[in-house]
Amino acid sequence: APVNQPDACVETDQPVYNLALGRPATASSSGARTPPGQAVDGSGAMWSAAATAPQWIEIDLGGPQTVGSLRLVVAQYPPGETHHQVWAVLEDGSTTLLADLRGYTMQGQALEPVLAEPVPGVRAIRVETLQSPSWVAWREIEVRAAE
Repeated sequence: APVNQPDACVETDQPVYNLALGRPATASSSGARTPPGQAVDGSGAMWSAAATAPQWIEIDLGGPQTVGSLRLVVAQYPPGETHHQVWAVLEDGSTTLLADLRGYTMQGQALEPVLAEPVPGVRAIRVETLQSPSWVAWREIEVRAAE
């Protein structure tokens, strides 16, 4: 629409709708000052399990959504080899693996796994950390709506 992009020849950045922002989150464990909700509050505060892997955090999307992309900002010290899996919990309660992330990660790094196609009917996202050299924690988890 002309209000959003008045000149069709000039590209503009449209906002990306973060389905996880401010949504309820639960976790396998958390520190007294690092509750799960801090991973989805947009402030840069982190959730920490205050424990080593394996740990998980789950974000309730409030109803079926179509997920287009993910962005997970690492909170980790020391850096090192990690293994994370991102699962979609679907409307019928079944789960599907969206991303299997293995590699060397460090504080502040953004992991942005590429989804083959948008995933409809997602009611929650669960991030499981299976291996990490540090306590399990995330600075921010974004679940982006399909465009």
